[in-house]
Amino acid sequence: MPFNAERTETAETLLCQPERFPSLPKRDRYCRRLLLWRFPAFVPYSSWALFVEREACWVRRLEHDRTRGLALDAAGPDLYGAEARIDPAEAAELLARFTALSVPMFLPTRRFGLDGVRYGVAFGDGWCGTEATWWSDPGEAWRPLAEAYERTVERLEAVLPTSTLRRSVE
Repeated sequence: MPFNAERTETAETLLCQPERFPSLPKRDRYCRRLLLWRFPAFVPYSSWALFVEREACWVRRLEHDRTRGLALDAAGPDLYGAEARIDPAEAAELLARFTALSVPMFLPTRRFGLDGVRYGVAFGDGWCGTEATWWSDPGEAWRPLAEAYERTVERLEAVLPTSTLRRSVE
């Protein structure tokens, strides 16, 4: 299926609101404490969310290959989801990594890009939070944020099942 901007936008919306993904258990958006997303130019889009619900913690990964389109039913084969429990102590450690960060809040626009990666982090609980996005290289000022992002993705991937989508496109 050729690239379709409207379907890509629908997929991005679901990737950034993973609690709405219909093929996995319902999660409350106010229990989502962390959301990381990555939208590269030529490989599947991904997002990872950390939910804290009472004493249980969950990690959810969603993936979309925009070159394959998006089924009319968002739970169809073009948007993939996986979820796993994560130890509450590890979840707390991951969240603490972000609360300990100190980066400048406002940076001047430095450049634009065509082929690269859009990254994003949303931290908080739906009532109060922070969101940051960057294109490919975040620059020196946000390097600690990008490093925390990468280390966190590695740890979240370690508790999730192997990606069905990435296995099929690699």
